[in-house]
Amino acid sequence: MSKRTIVQRPSEKMDFRKNQIELYPVLQTKREISLAEMKINTEKWQSEINFYYDEINFYRKLMDNYFMWFIDEKYIEDTRKLISDLTKFEKKRFSLSQRLGRLVKQVTIAGENKYISNIPDCQQEYAELEILIFEFKKEFRCVKNEIFARSENVRLSHKARYLLNGYGR
Repeated sequence: MSKRTIVQRPSEKMDFRKNQIELYPVLQTKREISLAEMKINTEKWQSEINFYYDEINFYRKLMDNYFMWFIDEKYIEDTRKLISDLTKFEKKRFSLSQRLGRLVKQVTIAGENKYISNIPDCQQEYAELEILIFEFKKEFRCVKNEIFARSENVRLSHKARYLLNGYGR
């Protein structure tokens, strides 16, 4: 798995988006986003993050209930590490879900009440979440690839044992 980078919460004076442009070129093309677009994108991210909850639980159950019965001894430690990684991703997913929920509320309040201007705060939080969600998806894809590779190894080793014991004739 790739080395994970931690994005630190910037100080109030720091412009998070400008400092991340060299790391994430896609941000260069983004214009200032409207509250309506921000709300739509944030709700879309919430939906994706909620789906990851189901996906993480599925992979955890797959590994706990299926892999452990068929896996060779040499792969058990790697499988435990993958299960541990899934637990860490669930914690990250929960944290992102909480932040997204707060942002939706902030954006809704900013849209309804023109006199309270928390739009710069919303844009700052939006920019941070955009990057964190991108990183989450990228890292989770790597873990899923490891799970798929491990499941293929389990399937092949189980099939080989089945054939070697004479059941495949």
